[in-house]
Amino acid sequence: MSQAAALDPFSAASEVGIVVHGQEYFARFSAEERQQVLELAGSHWSAGTILAAGKATIILNPTHDPVRQKATLAEELAHIVIGHPPSRIDPTTGFRTYDDDVESEAYGVGGAMLMPYGHLFPLCRRAVPVARIAARFELSAAFTNYRINRAGLRKMYEKRMRA
Repeated sequence: MSQAAALDPFSAASEVGIVVHGQEYFARFSAEERQQVLELAGSHWSAGTILAAGKATIILNPTHDPVRQKATLAEELAHIVIGHPPSRIDPTTGFRTYDDDVESEAYGVGGAMLMPYGHLFPLCRRAVPVARIAARFELSAAFTNYRINRAGLRKMYEKRMRA
């Protein structure tokens, strides 16, 4: 039985023609705009996807560390692959619309692309420490714990860790 390969979301995006922007995207902004978007509001957003003329462009928050950007990009790719409708700016509130179920689904699918069950299960069965699993996939320990939980492996993992 073959195991699915862990996805490099940057390579995957490039292979299908999705442009991914980081720090360089904000060079066109004024100093005030960069301060607003990256410093004052930097903790309030992770990425945005623009869909136009059948093409997708993803803008990642360059103030987030690389492991978070990797997970965020996988989530954005999942939104595209699944075909989720894009969020909109609510004209009444001025905030973007948010659907918790849609976001949860995309994060779950993105997580499975980055850390497939077939790779994660044997590591949990062998009680490999979370930090080592995270390092292997170049993801955070928090994300690794999320995947262990989401994959339904927490109980087995904890039992093996105690043994």
